[in-house]
Amino acid sequence: MTRPAPQHVTAQSAFSRTLKGAREGAGLSRSDLAERMGYTNLSKGASKLALWERGEDLPRGDQRPRLTSALPAVTEALERAIEAQKALEAQRAQEATTTMKWER
Repeated sequence: MTRPAPQHVTAQSAFSRTLKGAREGAGLSRSDLAERMGYTNLSKGASKLALWERGEDLPRGDQRPRLTSALPAVTEALERAIEAQKALEAQRAQEATTTMKWER
């Protein structure tokens, strides 16, 4: 019996698929989107986008508003992925606290 994927994994995967589909649907290459996001080093921007599309990372800090401004179709999926990531981090913090209590 297989277990369902954790919520953060499915939300990040959904964001990755949404990002790639929206970018391709708009007829943009990764470099095109990086340029729209304001990257001066298009290679670096395109590499970041590739990481996000593979589900290996999420946009951080000022990357988020730049991405959603350049490609509004990804906003909802990004918000869900961020919330799922926050929930995972909170769960891990709670587990660490519980583990520390047991180790005393």
